[in-house]
Amino acid sequence: MPGPAGIAGPAGAAGGVGPAGPAGPEGPAGSAAPAGLRALREVACESRCELICTPDETLVSATCPGGTLQIERIGDSDAATCRGVNGTALALCMKH
Repeated sequence: MPGPAGIAGPAGAAGGVGPAGPAGPEGPAGSAAPAGLRALREVACESRCELICTPDETLVSATCPGGTLQIERIGDSDAATCRGVNGTALALCMKH
């Protein structure tokens, strides 16, 4: 007949990081944008670019990351002029 169990020894060294698990499921679709809004974008806008709304729209927002932004009218249209942008210039136009 075996005797009683002995005292437990010290814990071993931790194992390494395992491989990444599989990708999770795709999330639900986002909500639809409000009707009447239109996004404008200019990916390569390092020197100068113009984001121009149509005459039946109003410029409601614009951003020129790391650059300068000028809001103006060009003919009958609202426009955002960006200079020296680091990244993508964006603007939102809204139907009247």
